[in-house]
Amino acid sequence: IDAHNRLVWVRATDADGNAWDVPVNVLPLGTYAHDLSVAIVNGNPAIAYTLGIVGTATEGLMYVRANDPNGQSWGTPVAVDLAADSGLEPDLEVVNGKPAIAYWRDDTFFTTTHYVQASDADGQAWGAPVQVSGNTFFGALAPDLEVVNGHPAVAYHTSAGLLYRRASDADGSAWAVADTLRPGLDHALIELKVIGGIPCLAYKNTDQDQGEFMHALDADGAAWSGYTTIYLTTGLLGLELMEIMGNPAAVVHLEQSETLEYRRSCTVEGTQWFGCGVWGATIDAAAGNASVYPSVAMVNGYPAVAYAIAGSTPTALRYC
Repeated sequence: IDAHNRLVWVRATDADGNAWDVPVNVLPLGTYAHDLSVAIVNGNPAIAYTLGIVGTATEGLMYVRANDPNGQSWGTPVAVDLAADSGLEPDLEVVNGKPAIAYWRDDTFFTTTHYVQASDADGQAWGAPVQVSGNTFFGALAPDLEVVNGHPAVAYHTSAGLLYRRASDADGSAWAVADTLRPGLDHALIELKVIGGIPCLAYKNTDQDQGEFMHALDADGAAWSGYTTIYLTTGLLGLELMEIMGNPAAVVHLEQSETLEYRRSCTVEGTQWFGCGVWGATIDAAAGNASVYPSVAMVNGYPAVAYAIAGSTPTALRYC
Protein backbone atom coordinates (compact mmCIF):
# COMPACT_ATOMS: atom_id res chain seq x y z
CA ILE A 1 0.00 0.00 0.00
CA ASP A 2 1.56 3.32 -1.04
CA ALA A 3 1.13 6.74 0.57
CA HIS A 4 -2.11 7.25 -1.41
CA ASN A 5 -3.76 4.01 -0.20
CA ARG A 6 -3.16 2.38 -3.60
CA LEU A 7 -2.36 -1.32 -3.86
CA VAL A 8 1.01 -1.79 -5.58
CA TRP A 9 2.94 -4.95 -6.55
CA VAL A 10 6.70 -5.12 -7.01
CA ARG A 11 8.92 -8.15 -7.68
CA ALA A 12 12.67 -8.65 -7.60
CA THR A 13 14.52 -9.26 -10.85
CA ASP A 14 16.93 -11.79 -9.30
CA ALA A 15 16.60 -14.76 -6.96
CA ASP A 16 18.11 -13.03 -3.92
CA GLY A 17 16.25 -9.72 -4.18
CA ASN A 18 19.29 -7.54 -4.89
CA ALA A 19 17.48 -5.65 -7.68
CA TRP A 20 13.80 -4.84 -8.10
CA ASP A 21 11.44 -4.22 -11.00
CA VAL A 22 9.16 -1.22 -11.55
CA PRO A 23 6.09 -1.25 -9.25
CA VAL A 24 2.75 -2.17 -10.85
CA ASN A 25 -0.62 -0.76 -9.81
CA VAL A 26 -2.84 -3.73 -8.97
CA LEU A 27 -6.16 -1.89 -8.82
CA PRO A 28 -7.70 0.79 -11.06
CA LEU A 29 -6.83 4.37 -10.14
CA GLY A 30 -9.23 5.75 -7.57
CA THR A 31 -9.65 2.38 -5.83
CA TYR A 32 -8.22 2.29 -2.32
CA ALA A 33 -7.15 -0.59 -0.10
CA HIS A 34 -5.56 -1.49 3.23
CA ASP A 35 -4.85 -4.59 5.37
CA LEU A 36 -3.50 -6.88 2.64
CA SER A 37 -2.28 -10.49 2.56
CA VAL A 38 -0.36 -12.14 -0.30
CA ALA A 39 -0.09 -15.80 -1.38
CA ILE A 40 0.77 -17.79 -4.49
CA VAL A 41 -2.52 -19.21 -5.79
CA ASN A 42 -2.42 -21.81 -8.56
CA GLY A 43 0.99 -20.55 -9.69
CA ASN A 44 0.25 -16.81 -9.71
CA PRO A 45 0.45 -14.19 -6.94
CA ALA A 46 -2.87 -13.22 -5.35
CA ILE A 47 -3.89 -10.63 -2.77
CA ALA A 48 -6.70 -10.44 -0.25
CA TYR A 49 -7.33 -6.89 0.92
CA THR A 50 -9.75 -4.60 2.67
CA LEU A 51 -11.50 -2.27 0.25
CA GLY A 52 -11.62 1.46 1.02
CA ILE A 53 -9.86 3.83 3.37
CA VAL A 54 -9.33 2.87 7.02
CA GLY A 55 -12.37 3.68 9.16
CA THR A 56 -14.83 4.34 6.33
CA ALA A 57 -18.15 2.60 5.77
CA THR A 58 -16.97 1.29 2.38
CA GLU A 59 -14.71 -1.38 3.90
CA GLY A 60 -15.19 -4.91 2.56
CA LEU A 61 -13.20 -8.05 1.75
CA MET A 62 -11.80 -8.26 -1.79
CA TYR A 63 -9.54 -10.67 -3.69
CA VAL A 64 -7.48 -10.23 -6.84
CA ARG A 65 -5.11 -12.60 -8.68
CA ALA A 66 -2.40 -11.82 -11.22
CA ASN A 67 -2.72 -13.00 -14.82
CA ASP A 68 0.88 -14.25 -14.88
CA PRO A 69 3.42 -15.72 -12.44
CA ASN A 70 5.39 -12.47 -12.23
CA GLY A 71 2.45 -10.20 -11.44
CA GLN A 72 2.94 -7.92 -14.45
CA SER A 73 -0.82 -7.66 -15.00
CA TRP A 74 -3.75 -8.35 -12.73
CA GLY A 75 -7.26 -9.70 -13.14
CA THR A 76 -10.57 -8.17 -12.12
CA PRO A 77 -11.04 -7.90 -8.34
CA VAL A 78 -13.62 -10.25 -6.84
CA ALA A 79 -15.89 -9.21 -3.97
CA VAL A 80 -15.70 -11.86 -1.23
CA ASP A 81 -17.62 -10.22 1.64
CA LEU A 82 -19.11 -6.73 1.27
CA ALA A 83 -20.92 -6.62 4.60
CA ALA A 84 -20.34 -3.26 6.29
CA ASP A 85 -16.94 -3.01 8.03
CA SER A 86 -15.94 -6.48 6.86
CA GLY A 87 -12.71 -8.03 5.64
CA LEU A 88 -10.48 -6.48 8.30
CA GLU A 89 -6.95 -7.88 8.77
CA PRO A 90 -7.35 -10.67 6.16
CA ASP A 91 -5.00 -13.65 6.06
CA LEU A 92 -4.87 -15.45 2.69
CA GLU A 93 -3.74 -19.09 2.42
CA VAL A 94 -4.24 -21.98 0.00
CA VAL A 95 -6.44 -24.59 1.72
CA ASN A 96 -7.09 -27.95 0.06
CA GLY A 97 -6.06 -26.54 -3.33
CA LYS A 98 -8.24 -23.41 -3.17
CA PRO A 99 -7.60 -19.92 -1.76
CA ALA A 100 -9.15 -19.20 1.64
CA ILE A 101 -9.22 -16.16 3.91
CA ALA A 102 -9.62 -15.57 7.63
CA TYR A 103 -10.65 -12.06 8.69
CA TRP A 104 -12.78 -10.21 11.18
CA ARG A 105 -15.97 -8.23 10.82
CA ASP A 106 -16.91 -5.19 12.92
CA ASP A 107 -20.68 -5.44 13.31
CA THR A 108 -22.75 -2.79 15.04
CA PHE A 109 -22.67 -4.35 18.52
CA PHE A 110 -19.88 -6.95 18.38
CA THR A 111 -16.91 -8.23 16.38
CA THR A 112 -16.61 -11.68 14.83
CA THR A 113 -13.91 -13.80 13.16
CA HIS A 114 -14.86 -15.37 9.82
CA TYR A 115 -13.43 -17.90 7.35
CA VAL A 116 -14.27 -18.13 3.66
CA GLN A 117 -12.96 -20.40 0.88
CA ALA A 118 -13.11 -20.07 -2.89
CA SER A 119 -15.02 -22.68 -4.88
CA ASP A 120 -12.29 -22.95 -7.56
CA ALA A 121 -8.49 -23.09 -7.64
CA ASP A 122 -8.04 -19.53 -8.95
CA GLY A 123 -10.48 -17.77 -6.61
CA GLN A 124 -12.90 -16.54 -9.26
CA ALA A 125 -15.92 -17.52 -7.15
CA TRP A 126 -16.31 -17.78 -3.39
CA GLY A 127 -18.52 -19.65 -0.94
CA ALA A 128 -20.46 -18.19 1.97
CA PRO A 129 -18.37 -17.01 4.96
CA VAL A 130 -18.37 -19.22 8.05
CA GLN A 131 -18.34 -17.53 11.45
CA VAL A 132 -15.50 -19.05 13.44
CA SER A 133 -15.74 -17.06 16.67
CA GLY A 134 -18.70 -16.36 18.89
CA ASN A 135 -20.19 -12.88 19.09
CA THR A 136 -18.09 -10.77 21.44
CA PHE A 137 -18.32 -7.13 22.47
CA PHE A 138 -14.55 -6.94 22.71
CA GLY A 139 -12.20 -8.83 20.46
CA ALA A 140 -12.45 -11.55 17.80
CA LEU A 141 -9.53 -9.67 16.27
CA ALA A 142 -6.27 -10.34 14.42
CA PRO A 143 -7.03 -13.84 13.07
CA ASP A 144 -4.14 -15.85 11.64
CA LEU A 145 -4.90 -18.74 9.28
CA GLU A 146 -2.76 -21.85 8.77
CA VAL A 147 -3.25 -25.35 7.36
CA VAL A 148 -2.73 -27.68 10.33
CA ASN A 149 -2.46 -31.40 9.55
CA GLY A 150 -4.55 -30.97 6.39
CA HIS A 151 -7.32 -28.82 7.89
CA PRO A 152 -7.57 -25.02 8.18
CA ALA A 153 -7.02 -23.59 11.67
CA VAL A 154 -7.33 -20.07 13.04
CA ALA A 155 -5.77 -18.36 16.05
CA TYR A 156 -7.48 -15.16 17.20
CA HIS A 157 -8.16 -12.94 20.20
CA THR A 158 -11.46 -12.32 21.98
CA SER A 159 -12.48 -10.98 25.38
CA ALA A 160 -11.96 -14.57 26.63
CA GLY A 161 -8.27 -14.49 25.68
CA LEU A 162 -6.17 -16.15 22.97
CA LEU A 163 -8.12 -18.86 21.13
CA TYR A 164 -7.24 -21.63 18.67
CA ARG A 165 -9.80 -23.40 16.53
CA ARG A 166 -9.28 -26.05 13.84
CA ALA A 167 -11.79 -27.14 11.21
CA SER A 168 -13.11 -30.70 11.29
CA ASP A 169 -12.82 -31.06 7.50
CA ALA A 170 -10.26 -30.11 4.84
CA ASP A 171 -12.28 -27.20 3.38
CA GLY A 172 -13.35 -25.54 6.64
CA SER A 173 -17.10 -26.01 6.29
CA ALA A 174 -17.37 -27.23 9.91
CA TRP A 175 -15.23 -26.39 12.94
CA ALA A 176 -14.30 -28.12 16.19
CA VAL A 177 -14.74 -26.44 19.56
CA ALA A 178 -12.33 -23.55 20.15
CA ASP A 179 -9.55 -23.94 22.73
CA THR A 180 -8.70 -21.00 24.99
CA LEU A 181 -4.90 -21.05 25.23
CA ARG A 182 -4.22 -17.87 27.25
CA PRO A 183 -7.40 -16.80 29.07
CA GLY A 184 -8.29 -13.33 30.29
CA LEU A 185 -5.51 -11.33 28.68
CA ASP A 186 -5.25 -8.96 25.74
CA HIS A 187 -3.29 -10.32 22.77
CA ALA A 188 -2.11 -8.90 19.44
CA LEU A 189 0.32 -9.64 16.59
CA ILE A 190 -0.85 -13.28 16.53
CA GLU A 191 1.29 -15.62 14.40
CA LEU A 192 0.21 -19.23 13.81
CA LYS A 193 2.74 -21.43 11.99
CA VAL A 194 3.38 -25.17 11.56
CA ILE A 195 7.00 -25.85 12.56
CA GLY A 196 8.33 -29.38 12.44
CA GLY A 197 4.82 -30.68 11.81
CA ILE A 198 3.45 -29.08 15.00
CA PRO A 199 1.32 -25.89 15.18
CA CYS A 200 3.08 -23.08 17.03
CA LEU A 201 1.97 -19.63 18.18
CA ALA A 202 3.83 -16.39 18.75
CA TYR A 203 2.00 -13.29 19.93
CA LYS A 204 2.20 -10.14 22.01
CA ASN A 205 0.80 -10.29 25.53
CA THR A 206 -0.43 -6.71 25.56
CA ASP A 207 -1.30 -6.66 29.26
CA GLN A 208 2.28 -7.52 30.26
CA ASP A 209 3.85 -5.98 27.12
CA GLN A 210 5.97 -8.99 26.16
CA GLY A 211 6.34 -11.43 23.28
CA GLU A 212 5.36 -15.03 24.02
CA PHE A 213 5.52 -18.41 22.28
CA MET A 214 3.74 -21.73 22.74
CA HIS A 215 3.60 -25.00 20.81
CA ALA A 216 1.06 -27.75 20.48
CA LEU A 217 1.72 -31.22 21.87
CA ASP A 218 0.27 -32.96 18.80
CA ALA A 219 -0.10 -32.37 15.05
CA ASP A 220 -3.72 -31.18 15.29
CA GLY A 221 -3.28 -28.71 18.15
CA ALA A 222 -5.65 -30.60 20.47
CA ALA A 223 -3.34 -29.91 23.44
CA TRP A 224 -0.81 -27.13 24.02
CA SER A 225 2.26 -26.39 26.13
CA GLY A 226 2.56 -23.48 28.49
CA TYR A 227 3.98 -20.23 27.17
CA THR A 228 7.63 -19.18 26.90
CA THR A 229 8.74 -15.55 26.82
CA ILE A 230 10.47 -14.44 23.62
CA TYR A 231 10.95 -10.77 24.46
CA LEU A 232 10.76 -8.97 27.80
CA THR A 233 10.47 -5.44 26.49
CA THR A 234 8.26 -2.38 26.39
CA GLY A 235 6.81 -1.48 23.02
CA LEU A 236 6.71 -4.62 20.89
CA LEU A 237 5.05 -3.28 17.72
CA GLY A 238 5.75 -5.99 15.15
CA LEU A 239 6.17 -9.76 15.35
CA GLU A 240 6.71 -12.39 12.62
CA LEU A 241 7.23 -16.11 13.22
CA MET A 242 9.10 -18.49 10.92
CA GLU A 243 11.08 -21.76 10.90
CA ILE A 244 14.87 -21.52 10.55
CA MET A 245 16.92 -24.74 10.39
CA GLY A 246 14.17 -26.64 12.17
CA ASN A 247 13.73 -24.22 15.05
CA PRO A 248 11.17 -21.42 15.52
CA ALA A 249 12.52 -17.91 14.96
CA ALA A 250 11.03 -14.43 15.28
CA VAL A 251 11.56 -11.02 13.71
CA VAL A 252 10.33 -8.17 15.90
CA HIS A 253 9.96 -4.40 15.74
CA LEU A 254 10.95 -2.75 19.03
CA GLU A 255 9.44 0.67 19.70
CA GLN A 256 11.93 2.03 22.24
CA SER A 257 15.05 1.41 20.17
CA GLU A 258 13.22 1.73 16.82
CA THR A 259 15.06 -1.36 15.62
CA LEU A 260 14.19 -4.54 13.79
CA GLU A 261 15.64 -7.63 15.51
CA TYR A 262 15.92 -11.36 14.83
CA ARG A 263 15.83 -14.08 17.46
CA ARG A 264 15.96 -17.87 16.99
CA SER A 265 14.95 -20.40 19.63
CA CYS A 266 17.63 -22.64 21.11
CA THR A 267 15.31 -25.66 20.90
CA VAL A 268 13.07 -27.29 18.30
CA GLU A 269 10.08 -26.88 20.62
CA GLY A 270 10.74 -23.18 21.24
CA THR A 271 11.11 -23.68 24.99
CA GLN A 272 14.27 -21.55 25.32
CA TRP A 273 14.95 -18.23 23.56
CA PHE A 274 17.83 -16.71 25.55
CA GLY A 275 21.55 -17.36 25.84
CA CYS A 276 22.28 -19.42 22.75
CA GLY A 277 23.32 -18.81 19.15
CA VAL A 278 21.75 -15.84 17.40
CA TRP A 279 19.23 -14.60 19.94
CA GLY A 280 19.22 -10.84 19.50
CA ALA A 281 20.74 -9.88 16.15
CA THR A 282 19.83 -6.39 14.94
CA ILE A 283 18.55 -6.33 11.36
CA ASP A 284 18.15 -2.56 11.02
CA ALA A 285 18.98 0.12 13.58
CA ALA A 286 18.39 3.24 11.47
CA ALA A 287 18.53 6.04 14.04
CA GLY A 288 15.24 7.85 14.55
CA ASN A 289 13.35 5.69 12.05
CA ALA A 290 10.72 3.06 12.81
CA SER A 291 11.19 -0.31 11.07
CA VAL A 292 7.50 -1.21 10.97
CA TYR A 293 5.21 -3.87 9.46
CA PRO A 294 7.86 -6.60 9.04
CA SER A 295 7.04 -9.55 6.78
CA VAL A 296 9.32 -12.61 6.60
CA ALA A 297 9.92 -15.45 4.15
CA MET A 298 12.59 -17.91 3.11
CA VAL A 299 14.17 -16.58 -0.11
CA ASN A 300 16.62 -18.75 -2.06
CA GLY A 301 17.44 -20.72 1.09
CA TYR A 302 17.93 -17.76 3.44
CA PRO A 303 15.56 -15.85 5.76
CA ALA A 304 14.52 -12.47 4.36
CA VAL A 305 12.43 -9.60 5.69
CA ALA A 306 10.58 -6.69 4.05
CA TYR A 307 9.53 -3.71 6.16
CA ALA A 308 8.69 -0.02 6.07
CA ILE A 309 10.80 2.85 7.42
CA ALA A 310 8.11 5.13 8.81
CA GLY A 311 10.47 7.89 9.97
CA SER A 312 11.77 8.66 6.49
CA THR A 313 10.34 11.20 4.06
CA PRO A 314 8.74 9.75 2.04
CA THR A 315 8.11 6.46 3.85
CA ALA A 316 10.51 3.88 2.42
CA LEU A 317 10.12 0.14 1.81
CA ARG A 318 13.19 -1.94 2.61
CA TYR A 319 14.24 -5.54 2.04
CA CYS A 320 17.15 -7.48 3.47
